[in-house]
Amino acid sequence: MISNGYPMRTEVSKLRKRLEAEGLEHDSTETEHSRRFLNLEPATAEVIAVLLRIAGVRNLLEIGTSNGYSTIWLASTIGPRGGRVTSIDRDAGKQAMARENLAAVDLLRYVDLVLGDATEIAARLPGPFDCTFFDADRVMRPNSWIYCYPNCHYPHCFWPIMLCPTRIRSLATSLG
Repeated sequence: MISNGYPMRTEVSKLRKRLEAEGLEHDSTETEHSRRFLNLEPATAEVIAVLLRIAGVRNLLEIGTSNGYSTIWLASTIGPRGGRVTSIDRDAGKQAMARENLAAVDLLRYVDLVLGDATEIAARLPGPFDCTFFDADRVMRPNSWIYCYPNCHYPHCFWPIMLCPTRIRSLATSLG
């Protein structure tokens, strides 16, 4: 459903809540770390959305699309304000879920989904990006965020990369 050219906030909110519940259920039963969705906690996603609005971010690189939960937050925050999200994930199945979820609330028009290894792809993207949101698997590949920096540019920030623990409460556990 669309109002004034923008996805209805209620439809986006309903989808977010559904994905939150599905993500928690899925991750509680999935034993293989790389197959978990590892969605952000809602409060963390809200803070990120506020920071993006304050900073006026228009061109954002997301590393780690998963099922599209965080991408929905990002696209609904910067897309209607003229922004664009480029989101990279190496898992075709998760990217397909993200595509479906974004399309369901008409946010796919603000997102470029890229499939492959972020360390290789980010180095050749044209950029510049106002901000990189690194939400990929820091357990399996803890130093891969370093490769995102060359294409980032934000004149008001010295370090335009947001490293985001998937779940703030479980950061210590996820880092070992």
